[in-house]
Amino acid sequence: MEEFDIAIIGGGPAGIMAAIAASADLNIVLLEKNSSLGSKLLITGGGRCNITNEKPIKKLLNSFHDKNFLKHSFYTFTNEMLLDLFRNRGLDFIVEDNNRVFPETEKSQDILAILKYYLKDITIKYNYEVSDIKKEDNFIINNDIIAEKVIIATGGATFPKTGSTGDGYYLTGNPITDIKYGLVPLITKKDLSDIAGITLYDVVIKYKT
Repeated sequence: MEEFDIAIIGGGPAGIMAAIAASADLNIVLLEKNSSLGSKLLITGGGRCNITNEKPIKKLLNSFHDKNFLKHSFYTFTNEMLLDLFRNRGLDFIVEDNNRVFPETEKSQDILAILKYYLKDITIKYNYEVSDIKKEDNFIINNDIIAEKVIIATGGATFPKTGSTGDGYYLTGNPITDIKYGLVPLITKKDLSDIAGITLYDVVIKYKT
């Protein structure tokens, strides 16, 4: 068995950032079930990657119902600190309506490339799907990896084509509450692809079942 200080399950933005934050003097493995990292990241913002919002943290928190839960994280690693992570590698940003921040190249691939640069000293296992975690003295993953700590960063069941299939809900063995949709697609009878990317505010939708 291979031994690590920390095993991180999930190679999306959360897993990548966890690996970057924890990498100092630790032996870390990042486990990704796809053949590449950041599949969902690459399609965010229509491929442009709306990486953060430029609003002050206090105003950002007011946008969330449970802001007290988020406060510590938002102030520990602020939106400006996030952008500096990329500016230090030569990437700058543009700000659009409602303070949305995009890379100046408008390419999500450039965001992922810099994140991967910061992972250069991290062991990454691709096409590695975690099906079993046991807790003994340490954690045993799939009977071939031992880790002192495990971080589950698999995301939700939001976009199965990118690997977000809700695997992490069940790895701990804890009871799971009913899963609710946060975002859902709106499918129209007419083809509206020519207006893709247009943002509408204060819109009310009515439907019949």
